[in-house]
Amino acid sequence: MRPLVSIITVNYYSEKEILACFSSIEKFNSVNYEFIVVSNSTLKPEFKQQFDSAKNLVFHQNDSNLGFAKACNTGAKLAKGEYLFFLNPDTRFLNDVIHQLISCYQSFKKPGLIGPATVNIKKKAVPTAKNHISKKYFLSLLFPFLNFLLPSTAKSGHFSPPSTQKVPVINGHALFIRHENFKNLGGMEEDFFMYWEENDLCLRLQQSGQKVIYCSEAKILHKSGTSTSPYFTLMEIEKHRSQKKFVLKHYPHWNIYNRVTGVLAYFWRTLASILIFRRRKAKQFWNIFVWYCFKYN
Repeated sequence: MRPLVSIITVNYYSEKEILACFSSIEKFNSVNYEFIVVSNSTLKPEFKQQFDSAKNLVFHQNDSNLGFAKACNTGAKLAKGEYLFFLNPDTRFLNDVIHQLISCYQSFKKPGLIGPATVNIKKKAVPTAKNHISKKYFLSLLFPFLNFLLPSTAKSGHFSPPSTQKVPVINGHALFIRHENFKNLGGMEEDFFMYWEENDLCLRLQQSGQKVIYCSEAKILHKSGTSTSPYFTLMEIEKHRSQKKFVLKHYPHWNIYNRVTGVLAYFWRTLASILIFRRRKAKQFWNIFVWYCFKYN
Protein backbone atom coordinates (compact mmCIF):
# COMPACT_ATOMS: atom_id res chain seq x y z
CA MET A 1 0.00 0.00 0.00
CA ARG A 2 1.32 3.44 -0.95
CA PRO A 3 2.12 5.56 2.12
CA LEU A 4 0.08 8.72 2.57
CA VAL A 5 3.07 10.55 4.06
CA SER A 6 6.82 10.24 3.61
CA ILE A 7 8.65 11.53 6.69
CA ILE A 8 12.18 12.56 5.72
CA THR A 9 15.00 13.19 8.18
CA VAL A 10 18.68 13.92 7.60
CA ASN A 11 21.26 12.08 9.69
CA TYR A 12 24.56 13.62 10.74
CA TYR A 13 25.80 11.46 13.61
CA SER A 14 22.29 11.61 15.10
CA GLU A 15 21.30 7.93 15.11
CA LYS A 16 20.06 7.89 18.72
CA GLU A 17 17.91 10.96 18.12
CA ILE A 18 16.48 9.48 14.93
CA LEU A 19 15.49 6.24 16.64
CA ALA A 20 13.83 8.18 19.47
CA CYS A 21 12.02 10.34 16.91
CA PHE A 22 10.87 7.22 15.06
CA SER A 23 9.62 5.71 18.33
CA SER A 24 7.50 8.78 19.07
CA ILE A 25 5.97 8.63 15.57
CA GLU A 26 5.08 4.97 16.07
CA LYS A 27 3.43 5.84 19.38
CA PHE A 28 1.15 8.62 18.14
CA ASN A 29 0.73 8.20 14.39
CA SER A 30 -2.56 6.97 12.87
CA VAL A 31 -1.87 7.24 9.11
CA ASN A 32 0.05 5.07 6.66
CA TYR A 33 3.61 6.41 6.38
CA GLU A 34 7.23 5.68 5.54
CA PHE A 35 10.22 7.05 7.42
CA ILE A 36 13.13 7.94 5.15
CA VAL A 37 16.57 8.53 6.67
CA VAL A 38 19.10 10.22 4.39
CA SER A 39 22.50 9.96 6.03
CA ASN A 40 25.22 12.58 5.51
CA SER A 41 27.50 10.62 7.86
CA THR A 42 28.51 6.96 7.89
CA LEU A 43 26.04 4.89 9.88
CA LYS A 44 27.59 3.63 13.08
CA PRO A 45 27.72 -0.21 13.09
CA GLU A 46 25.95 -0.51 16.44
CA PHE A 47 22.83 1.10 14.94
CA LYS A 48 22.72 -0.82 11.66
CA GLN A 49 20.59 -3.70 12.94
CA GLN A 50 18.05 -1.34 14.51
CA PHE A 51 17.72 0.61 11.29
CA ASP A 52 17.50 -2.55 9.16
CA SER A 53 14.80 -4.11 11.33
CA ALA A 54 12.62 -1.03 11.83
CA LYS A 55 9.27 -1.29 10.10
CA ASN A 56 8.51 1.45 7.55
CA LEU A 57 12.08 2.76 7.70
CA VAL A 58 13.98 3.42 4.46
CA PHE A 59 17.69 4.16 4.81
CA HIS A 60 19.84 5.93 2.21
CA GLN A 61 23.59 6.44 2.68
CA ASN A 62 25.22 9.43 0.96
CA ASP A 63 28.88 9.16 -0.02
CA SER A 64 29.68 12.44 1.75
CA ASN A 65 28.06 15.28 3.68
CA LEU A 66 25.91 16.91 0.98
CA GLY A 67 24.27 19.42 3.30
CA PHE A 68 20.69 19.65 4.50
CA ALA A 69 18.86 20.89 1.40
CA LYS A 70 20.48 18.43 -1.00
CA ALA A 71 19.85 15.53 1.40
CA CYS A 72 16.18 16.54 1.72
CA ASN A 73 15.87 16.59 -2.07
CA THR A 74 17.40 13.11 -2.18
CA GLY A 75 14.80 11.93 0.33
CA ALA A 76 12.00 13.49 -1.72
CA LYS A 77 13.15 11.60 -4.82
CA LEU A 78 12.94 8.33 -2.85
CA ALA A 79 9.57 9.20 -1.33
CA LYS A 80 6.34 7.47 -2.34
CA GLY A 81 3.93 9.49 -0.19
CA GLU A 82 1.34 12.01 -1.31
CA TYR A 83 2.74 14.34 1.36
CA LEU A 84 6.32 15.02 2.48
CA PHE A 85 7.21 15.84 6.08
CA PHE A 86 10.77 17.10 6.55
CA LEU A 87 11.57 16.53 10.21
CA ASN A 88 14.70 17.14 12.28
CA PRO A 89 16.17 14.13 14.15
CA ASP A 90 15.80 15.89 17.51
CA THR A 91 12.01 16.21 17.29
CA ARG A 92 9.34 14.10 18.99
CA PHE A 93 5.62 13.72 18.28
CA LEU A 94 3.42 14.79 21.19
CA ASN A 95 0.11 13.94 19.50
CA ASP A 96 -1.19 12.59 16.19
CA VAL A 97 0.79 15.24 14.35
CA ILE A 98 0.33 14.08 10.77
CA HIS A 99 -3.44 13.69 11.10
CA GLN A 100 -3.66 17.19 12.56
CA LEU A 101 -1.45 18.68 9.84
CA ILE A 102 -3.43 17.10 7.01
CA SER A 103 -6.74 18.28 8.50
CA CYS A 104 -5.38 21.78 8.91
CA TYR A 105 -3.75 21.77 5.47
CA GLN A 106 -7.01 20.80 3.78
CA SER A 107 -8.97 23.53 5.57
CA PHE A 108 -7.09 26.34 3.80
CA LYS A 109 -7.46 27.54 0.22
CA LYS A 110 -4.24 27.25 -1.80
CA PRO A 111 -2.16 25.69 1.00
CA GLY A 112 1.52 25.45 0.21
CA LEU A 113 3.42 24.46 3.34
CA ILE A 114 2.46 23.91 6.96
CA GLY A 115 4.29 23.48 10.27
CA PRO A 116 3.31 22.34 13.79
CA ALA A 117 3.37 24.08 17.15
CA THR A 118 6.61 23.36 18.98
CA VAL A 119 7.74 23.11 22.60
CA ASN A 120 11.21 22.66 24.09
CA ILE A 121 12.39 19.99 26.53
CA LYS A 122 10.86 22.02 29.39
CA LYS A 123 7.52 21.81 27.52
CA LYS A 124 7.50 25.59 26.99
CA ALA A 125 6.31 26.94 23.64
CA VAL A 126 9.11 28.08 21.35
CA PRO A 127 8.80 30.36 18.32
CA THR A 128 7.93 28.30 15.25
CA ALA A 129 7.14 30.98 12.68
CA LYS A 130 9.22 33.93 11.52
CA ASN A 131 8.92 37.03 9.40
CA HIS A 132 10.63 37.57 6.08
CA ILE A 133 13.89 39.46 6.11
CA SER A 134 13.48 43.24 5.95
CA LYS A 135 15.33 46.43 6.83
CA LYS A 136 13.87 45.99 10.31
CA TYR A 137 15.84 42.73 10.54
CA PHE A 138 19.13 44.57 10.05
CA LEU A 139 18.18 47.21 12.62
CA SER A 140 17.28 44.56 15.20
CA LEU A 141 20.60 42.80 14.59
CA LEU A 142 22.35 46.06 15.45
CA PHE A 143 19.99 46.93 18.31
CA PRO A 144 18.38 43.72 19.69
CA PHE A 145 16.39 45.64 22.30
CA LEU A 146 14.14 46.96 19.50
CA ASN A 147 12.46 43.55 19.30
CA PHE A 148 11.26 43.89 22.89
CA LEU A 149 9.30 46.98 21.88
CA LEU A 150 7.31 45.19 19.18
CA PRO A 151 4.37 42.74 19.32
CA SER A 152 5.44 39.16 18.59
CA THR A 153 4.03 39.02 15.04
CA ALA A 154 5.87 42.24 14.13
CA LYS A 155 9.30 41.09 15.28
CA SER A 156 12.05 40.81 12.70
CA GLY A 157 12.79 37.19 13.54
CA HIS A 158 10.94 34.25 15.13
CA PHE A 159 7.58 34.50 16.87
CA SER A 160 4.85 32.25 18.26
CA PRO A 161 1.43 32.66 16.59
CA PRO A 162 -1.48 32.55 19.07
CA SER A 163 -3.51 30.16 16.88
CA THR A 164 -3.65 28.39 13.52
CA GLN A 165 -3.07 31.00 10.83
CA LYS A 166 -1.18 32.06 7.73
CA VAL A 167 2.42 33.10 8.48
CA PRO A 168 5.40 34.37 6.43
CA VAL A 169 7.86 31.52 7.18
CA ILE A 170 7.78 28.22 9.08
CA ASN A 171 10.91 27.17 10.93
CA GLY A 172 12.87 24.47 9.10
CA HIS A 173 12.82 21.76 11.79
CA ALA A 174 9.35 20.55 10.68
CA LEU A 175 8.03 21.27 7.17
CA PHE A 176 4.94 19.55 5.76
CA ILE A 177 4.10 19.91 2.06
CA ARG A 178 2.26 18.08 -0.69
CA HIS A 179 4.73 16.01 -2.73
CA GLU A 180 3.49 17.45 -6.02
CA ASN A 181 3.93 21.02 -4.76
CA PHE A 182 7.49 20.33 -3.69
CA LYS A 183 8.32 18.74 -7.03
CA ASN A 184 6.77 21.59 -9.02
CA LEU A 185 8.86 24.10 -7.08
CA GLY A 186 12.03 22.20 -7.93
CA GLY A 187 12.61 21.15 -4.33
CA MET A 188 14.87 22.97 -1.89
CA GLU A 189 17.50 25.34 -3.20
CA GLU A 190 20.71 23.32 -2.99
CA ASP A 191 22.94 26.41 -2.89
CA PHE A 192 22.00 26.54 0.79
CA PHE A 193 24.20 23.94 2.45
CA MET A 194 22.40 24.50 5.74
CA TYR A 195 20.01 27.22 7.05
CA TRP A 196 17.76 29.68 5.20
CA GLU A 197 16.45 26.99 2.83
CA GLU A 198 13.04 27.24 4.53
CA ASN A 199 12.97 31.03 4.00
CA ASP A 200 13.67 30.49 0.32
CA LEU A 201 11.09 27.70 0.02
CA CYS A 202 8.35 29.70 1.76
CA LEU A 203 9.04 32.80 -0.32
CA ARG A 204 8.89 30.84 -3.58
CA LEU A 205 5.62 29.22 -2.51
CA GLN A 206 4.09 32.60 -1.72
CA GLN A 207 5.30 34.05 -5.00
CA SER A 208 3.37 31.23 -6.71
CA GLY A 209 0.19 32.21 -4.85
CA GLN A 210 0.25 29.54 -2.11
CA LYS A 211 -0.02 29.97 1.65
CA VAL A 212 2.40 29.11 4.46
CA ILE A 213 0.47 27.95 7.53
CA TYR A 214 1.11 27.46 11.23
CA CYS A 215 -1.00 24.66 12.78
CA SER A 216 -1.49 25.03 16.54
CA GLU A 217 -3.32 21.68 16.82
CA ALA A 218 -0.26 19.62 15.77
CA LYS A 219 2.34 19.52 18.56
CA ILE A 220 5.96 18.39 18.59
CA LEU A 221 8.92 18.68 20.92
CA HIS A 222 12.16 20.05 19.50
CA LYS A 223 15.34 19.51 21.53
CA SER A 224 17.22 21.87 19.18
CA GLY A 225 20.84 21.81 18.11
CA THR A 226 21.82 18.26 19.11
CA SER A 227 23.58 17.51 15.81
CA THR A 228 25.18 20.95 15.43
CA SER A 229 26.22 21.85 19.00
CA PRO A 230 29.73 20.32 18.67
CA TYR A 231 30.28 22.53 15.64
CA PHE A 232 28.60 25.69 16.93
CA THR A 233 30.95 28.34 15.51
CA LEU A 234 31.22 26.65 12.13
CA MET A 235 27.45 26.34 11.94
CA GLU A 236 26.93 29.97 12.95
CA ILE A 237 29.21 31.08 10.12
CA GLU A 238 27.36 28.74 7.77
CA LYS A 239 24.11 30.40 8.87
CA HIS A 240 25.48 33.82 7.92
CA ARG A 241 26.85 32.47 4.64
CA SER A 242 23.39 31.15 3.78
CA GLN A 243 21.84 34.45 4.82
CA LYS A 244 24.15 36.20 2.36
CA LYS A 245 23.08 33.80 -0.42
CA PHE A 246 19.42 34.43 0.40
CA VAL A 247 19.90 38.20 0.29
CA LEU A 248 21.82 38.05 -3.00
CA LYS A 249 19.13 35.83 -4.55
CA HIS A 250 16.01 37.73 -3.45
CA TYR A 251 17.15 41.20 -2.29
CA PRO A 252 20.52 41.96 -3.98
CA HIS A 253 20.11 45.70 -3.32
CA TRP A 254 20.33 44.91 0.43
CA ASN A 255 23.71 43.19 0.20
CA ILE A 256 25.58 46.24 1.52
CA TYR A 257 23.16 46.48 4.50
CA ASN A 258 23.77 42.82 5.21
CA ARG A 259 27.55 43.15 5.31
CA VAL A 260 27.84 46.47 7.16
CA THR A 261 25.28 45.39 9.74
CA GLY A 262 27.14 42.12 10.28
CA VAL A 263 30.46 43.90 10.83
CA LEU A 264 29.05 46.42 13.29
CA ALA A 265 26.76 44.02 15.14
CA TYR A 266 29.44 41.41 15.82
CA PHE A 267 32.10 43.98 16.65
CA TRP A 268 30.12 45.41 19.54
CA ARG A 269 28.94 41.93 20.59
CA THR A 270 32.57 40.84 20.81
CA LEU A 271 33.51 43.94 22.78
CA ALA A 272 30.56 43.61 25.17
CA SER A 273 31.36 39.93 25.80
CA ILE A 274 34.98 40.79 26.63
CA LEU A 275 33.88 43.49 29.07
CA ILE A 276 31.60 41.11 30.96
CA PHE A 277 34.19 38.29 30.88
CA ARG A 278 32.26 35.93 28.60
CA ARG A 279 35.34 34.65 26.79
CA ARG A 280 33.66 31.80 24.94
CA LYS A 281 30.98 34.10 23.53
CA ALA A 282 33.60 36.71 22.67
CA LYS A 283 35.53 34.13 20.64
CA GLN A 284 32.37 33.03 18.79
CA PHE A 285 31.35 36.60 17.99
CA TRP A 286 34.91 37.47 16.96
CA ASN A 287 34.98 34.63 14.43
CA ILE A 288 31.74 35.86 12.87
CA PHE A 289 33.06 39.44 12.85
CA VAL A 290 36.22 38.28 11.02
CA TRP A 291 34.09 36.42 8.47
CA TYR A 292 32.05 39.54 7.69
CA CYS A 293 35.21 41.66 7.45
CA PHE A 294 37.48 39.44 5.39
CA LYS A 295 35.62 36.42 3.97
CA TYR A 296 32.23 37.84 3.01
CA ASN A 297 33.09 38.15 -0.66
